Amino acid sequence: MNKKVRKRIAIIAIGMICAGSIMTYSGYLLGGSKDISLNIKDGLVINNSKERYKETISLEEFNSIEVECNSNIEFLKSDKYELEFDVPQSSGKISYSVKDKKLIIKQSVQSKNNFNINLGFEENNQDKSYIKIYAPKEMKSKELKITSRFGNINICPTESDVADINSYFGNITVDGLEASSTINMNMNNGKLNASNIKAQNINVSNKYGGVKLENVNCNGLDVTLNNGKYIGNNVSTKNYTLKNSYGNNDLSNNKSEVLNIDIKNGELKIDSMNSGNANIVNNYGKVYANALQTNDLKMNLTNGNAEINGEFKGTSEINSKYGNVLINTSLNKEDYDYDIKSDFGKIKINDKQYEKQAERNEGSSNILKVKLNNGDVNLSFK
Repeated sequence: MNKKVRKRIAIIAIGMICAGSIMTYSGYLLGGSKDISLNIKDGLVINNSKERYKETISLEEFNSIEVECNSNIEFLKSDKYELEFDVPQSSGKISYSVKDKKLIIKQSVQSKNNFNINLGFEENNQDKSYIKIYAPKEMKSKELKITSRFGNINICPTESDVADINSYFGNITVDGLEASSTINMNMNNGKLNASNIKAQNINVSNKYGGVKLENVNCNGLDVTLNNGKYIGNNVSTKNYTLKNSYGNNDLSNNKSEVLNIDIKNGELKIDSMNSGNANIVNNYGKVYANALQTNDLKMNLTNGNAEINGEFKGTSEINSKYGNVLINTSLNKEDYDYDIKSDFGKIKINDKQYEKQAERNEGSSNILKVKLNNGDVNLSFK
C-alpha cells in the first residue's frame, strides 16, 4: 500500500469520526440519550431505557455479608435487617438471599466487553444507583466481604472477624471498622479514605489513586501503591511496610517497632515518628523527617536531598548517590562514633569543615555512618 492510498484512507477515517461526532451531538440537542455503551460484539449501543430495579426488603437475621455488584454500596447500622436498592436495569439484575445467617447479594454482569460513555451534560444513571444494607448496631459480622466493580463503597462503624473490601472503579470510605483478624482493602482505580480502624493485620493496595489512613491500630500494616499519594496520620503498629512506585508520601504521628519504606519516585515527609528498626529507600525524591526516633536506621537514597531531624540510637547508616544530606540530632557529639564520607562534596560537623572524610571512634554505643557519592553533608549535634 503506497503513501497516497494510506493518506486517503486516513482522511476518510477522520472525516467519518468527525461526521459521527456531529451526528451524536445533534442527536443530543434533539433530546437523544447521553448514555452510550461500547460493546465489542454490537458496537455502539445507546442506553435509552430509564427503567430501574428498585426495592426495599426486610431480611432475616444475618451475621456474614458477601456482596458483588456494579453499583454504589453502603453498609449502615440501624435497628433492623434490611436491604434497599435502586439501580438502572442496564447495570444488571440484583439477586439476594440469606442462608445459614449469611447475606449474599449479587448483581449480574451484562457484558465483560462493555465500556460505558456519558457525554457529560447530565448525571449518569449509574451515578444515582445504590445498594444499601442495614443491620442492627449490636450485630458483629463473622465475615464482611464487599466488592464493587463500578461504584463507591461506604462502610459505617462496625465489627467483624475479617473484612475484605474491593473496588475496581470507585472510591472506598471506611470509618470505625474493627476486625479481630484481618482487614483487606484493595482498589484498581479510585481513592481510599479509612479512619478509626483496628485489626491484627491491615493490608491496603491501590493501583491508581491515593490512600489516606487515619487513627489506625494494628500489629501489621502493609500499604502498596502504584500511582498515588499516601497519607498516614496517627498510625500505631508493630510492623509498618509502605511501598509506592509513583507518588508523594506524608506520615504524621506514627509509631512502629519495624518500619520499611520503599519509594521509587516521590517525596517522603515524616513528622513525628517513633520507630525501632527503620529501613528507608527512596530512588528519586526528597526526604524530610522531623522528630524521627530510631534504634538502628538504614537509609538509601539515589537522587534527592534529605533533611533528617531527631534522635538516632544504635547504628545509623545513610547512603546517597546524588544529593545533599542535612542531619540534626538531639544527642550530644560525645554520644556518637561516626564515619562521614563524601567523594564529591563538602563535610561540615557543628560548623567545622572537613575534606572527604570525618571520623570519631571512642567506643560509643551509637554509631553514625554517612556515605555520599556526590553531595554535601551537614551534621549538627545537640
